[in-house]
Amino acid sequence: MSEVDKRTEWRSFLLLVVFLAPALTIAIVGGYGVHQLRGVLYWLP
Repeated sequence: MSEVDKRTEWRSFLLLVVFLAPALTIAIVGGYGVHQLRGVLYWLP
């Protein structure tokens, strides 16, 4: 694997982590519902 391939792979990985992970989290939380999430958060210290 060449240096350019490694750099491209690393950029793709960062793109997934930075953009898709938060979008997925928002989608999961939105689908779960704010009321249920509030109920869970009340139990946190």
